[in-house]
Amino acid sequence: MFALGDNRETLTEVVTESGACRCPLKSHVTDSPPMPKDPLPMTIKPFVLHVVDLLSREYEPLRPRRMFGGHGIYHGDLMFALVGDNIVYVKTDDISRSDFLAAGLPQFPSSCTGGEQPALAYFAIPPEALEDPDVLKLWAIKGYEAARRDAEAIRWKRRGKN
Repeated sequence: MFALGDNRETLTEVVTESGACRCPLKSHVTDSPPMPKDPLPMTIKPFVLHVVDLLSREYEPLRPRRMFGGHGIYHGDLMFALVGDNIVYVKTDDISRSDFLAAGLPQFPSSCTGGEQPALAYFAIPPEALEDPDVLKLWAIKGYEAARRDAEAIRWKRRGKN
């Protein structure tokens, strides 16, 4: 862990547009290329942008965000899909999970330190769904509806604690 102490510069002040670094650890970015004006192309993979484009036909606006070694796809505040290793996963719950299990679709692989395997509620969609907008729409709706139900359940739990 590195602490700046009293030197509380912001990132834009620390790394200039030319890529020059003014922070105490000069060795980590001194010869880096200039910072891009639009960081999206460098941080979001082309496959993820393709998936967002396909899903945007059903839900707009969508926004991808890097996480879990992949990318989460959000509609509003709801993350309903994940993309990892060029596989699209959508959120499931007790209502929709049986459809994914019946189709033999894999669950999103996750791991923690110590060998634990937490169960994430995301399952892959069939690969052919990316070639057929109607099939993709059916799986995307399952994912979005599961995310919506989950968010609603969380809101109800919070209301009960107040």
